[in-house]
Amino acid sequence: GRRGERFEALIAHLEGLHGDSSPADDGAMTVPGLLRAVEFVAAGCCPADQGAALRRWNAAVARRLGVHDAALMDRRHDAGQWARSASRGAAPRVVAKLDPCGPASGGGTTTATAAREEPERYRLRLWCDDGDGLRQVSDDSERPRGAEEVAQEIFAAVGSLRRPDPSGPRPVIELIVDRDALEVPVDRWKAAGPGAVLPIRLGTPYPLVVNCPELRELNGGTMLDQWRERWTRLDAEEPLHIDDTTAPDPEAVCGLVMERLTARVTIDVAAHRRTGVVQMCLAAGVPVVLWDRSGEPESPAVRHAARMSARELPEAVRIYRTKTMQRPEEYTGRPVLAWADAGRALPRLDLADPTE
Repeated sequence: GRRGERFEALIAHLEGLHGDSSPADDGAMTVPGLLRAVEFVAAGCCPADQGAALRRWNAAVARRLGVHDAALMDRRHDAGQWARSASRGAAPRVVAKLDPCGPASGGGTTTATAAREEPERYRLRLWCDDGDGLRQVSDDSERPRGAEEVAQEIFAAVGSLRRPDPSGPRPVIELIVDRDALEVPVDRWKAAGPGAVLPIRLGTPYPLVVNCPELRELNGGTMLDQWRERWTRLDAEEPLHIDDTTAPDPEAVCGLVMERLTARVTIDVAAHRRTGVVQMCLAAGVPVVLWDRSGEPESPAVRHAARMSARELPEAVRIYRTKTMQRPEEYTGRPVLAWADAGRALPRLDLADPTE
């Protein structure tokens, strides 16, 4: 029909745009702007597997149009350089999708009390991001794991990161969790096994942050747009502190986070309110939220980190966690840092076929 004809005409027009290239003297087809744009998207704006699929598509279109392979490779090289430049300074990371799946079942009849006393089990999927995009390093097994095994697998994934600059920033552990798992004390988990000589907790050698896409996506595209815009203001906007005086009820919390596009919020409210306030901030698209799960009023952990700049927070929280091991009576807080960098891709757990 006419719609299909218009669409084909649009594609033909886009394929004919030269972008930043002039037509070649020998009449050969230069790289259209559309293909150049796709190379940049593939290099820096999507996970590695999707980037590879886009490059295959680009190569097929280039062959059909008669674009020289060398010309396309030049554009691919430019895109790679741009992506490396854009990601320079970004810490390598391990992304861990953690799903609680209840206590281990020992068979037979289990009372409610006994079930509560059994350790929680978790499903785990892992990706590494060395700066070249996400690559999955775990299988898709639904096998439940205990806390020690989860810690062991995450430590192993961190060890597999390719770090071209060992003097660069420490790798970050980014936990993807649902709202009900935001306060699971993963930062305090220790690895098991014969090689676990040091009683190292996950949150002490590496910054460990949580990310909750579930809450961010509750209200659809509007809050996702706000999240992206808030992230761009991380270094410019003043941080917001929420306590029982400044925000005594949910209406006040909502008003505070909506007043301006705040990118960073610290929370120090009564324990019975904490979960609700944290979830409201994350659902509003605030990318950086810090709170103390210990429930201690006037949290020393929050005060410690509040003095830092936003981008220093992951490391500041890590250092505080090391202090809790050295002097637990003095450092009593249990800080949790939600960190959602809008510039770094997350794994898509239900990927559609990009060629369809």
